[in-house]
Amino acid sequence: MNQSIHGIFRYNYSKTYCSIMIQNQIVNIIIPKLYCNGALDGDEVSISILSPNYWEVIDLITGNIIQSTKPNDNFKMFLPQIQITNIIQLIQLIQQVNGRTIVAVGKVDSIHNTQDIECTGYIEHRMFFCDDKRIPVCKINNSDTNFHRVKGRFKRREQIFEVESIIQYKQTKEKSKANEMDDSETIIIMCDDITQQNTQLCTPDSNIIYCVEPENDGIHFDLRNRRVFTIDNKETKMRDDALHICFVAQNEIEIGIHCIDFTDEITAQQISDIINGKREGNSGNLFDKKKSESLSLNKGKICSAFSVLFNIDLTRQCIQKVRIGKTIIRINTNLTFDQFDNVCKGTDSSFDSCFYPKEQIIKDCLNLKMVTQKILLPSLKGYTKQGDSGGDDIIRILGEFVGRVVGEILYRNYGDLAIVLKFRNIHFASFRSPLRKVHDMCVIKQLESVSCHYNDEEMALYVCYGKEGLEKLIKQSH
Repeated sequence: MNQSIHGIFRYNYSKTYCSIMIQNQIVNIIIPKLYCNGALDGDEVSISILSPNYWEVIDLITGNIIQSTKPNDNFKMFLPQIQITNIIQLIQLIQQVNGRTIVAVGKVDSIHNTQDIECTGYIEHRMFFCDDKRIPVCKINNSDTNFHRVKGRFKRREQIFEVESIIQYKQTKEKSKANEMDDSETIIIMCDDITQQNTQLCTPDSNIIYCVEPENDGIHFDLRNRRVFTIDNKETKMRDDALHICFVAQNEIEIGIHCIDFTDEITAQQISDIINGKREGNSGNLFDKKKSESLSLNKGKICSAFSVLFNIDLTRQCIQKVRIGKTIIRINTNLTFDQFDNVCKGTDSSFDSCFYPKEQIIKDCLNLKMVTQKILLPSLKGYTKQGDSGGDDIIRILGEFVGRVVGEILYRNYGDLAIVLKFRNIHFASFRSPLRKVHDMCVIKQLESVSCHYNDEEMALYVCYGKEGLEKLIKQSH
């Protein structure tokens, strides 16, 4: 039944499909993102149709895909019970049943007349991240490992980006405003211990913040106007995660947790091989020590990250507006636990600050400690220990809180396929050490799957090459 079909590839609001003509009528064939094979909107392509048990059931009223486990036998009710060998004829005979129908699913086999495309984006670690989401992440034509915003040409046949020039940006001043990331989740967690008396925060000196344009380039949310810093053990050489805290309104605080993002450099097959012990790295390290240290979030570095942001509304006494997505950050300061403790005590200000006055970083440290103790810790009552409020405890509590938020997002989207741990009916996820742990890297890839609205099958393929590997990873995690 399998045969090659010619059509026009279309991309519309993150949905991908191929339009083909059948008896002078346009018929759309769903093309999952994993099977687009680099096709872009308007490309003339040749596709093959997958087996009917992989076709999608559609609600005719809403137009939404009805999720189901693949492969399945639901397709049989929509097709005639006769022997058919021609796929085009089979598509023509699709029926409607109880307000539902089925749509064929295919994959792109080849693209005709591919031409180079002029475009802009970011380069980092010799990889190009295009502003146009349709263009895949690819290697660049030189050995530049630094972070730059660039203009150039995507050479489609070679699947490589040719850098033509580096784009320079100037800093501008803008009034503070609450920005939103493209890929968002909203969770409200009520806290019983927020009062004006016990949240004596250091307020900002003015309502002016420094912003770098563009704030949102379509792929990354630009957070270079946030005072991002790290807090780690003094022996740490590989800094996986960083954070920021700032006011976005008079009674609203934003906290961000940022992890180094290199998911585009690690394929699902590589992760699957590590999980199954087929390659070095099953101890947890994805790169060799030298490579990992080069990715470390050291002060002064500008890099892409995967971030979780949430806002604290002091007036409503709740934590809300949780957002996840790819970001651009710059690391202002690397603090040790001892330095953080001494900064909060007012006994030490000898740390280095690359982009902002030390006084602002000191206020951020004081606010972080107060928010963690008075707001985040009470919301984890019964799930964590109090600690002595030192730097290591502050980071632990912050990590456990964000782990709870991320865990609930993943479980809500993927159920038993979510890479989470369950404790007293609460789901937690660990994702802040992707350089050291394959598990944490997979959690980040699963969060990206949420952002891309992948279904269970697409998510499993993206994370570790299928459900078998994913289930094995989850079992190992427990």
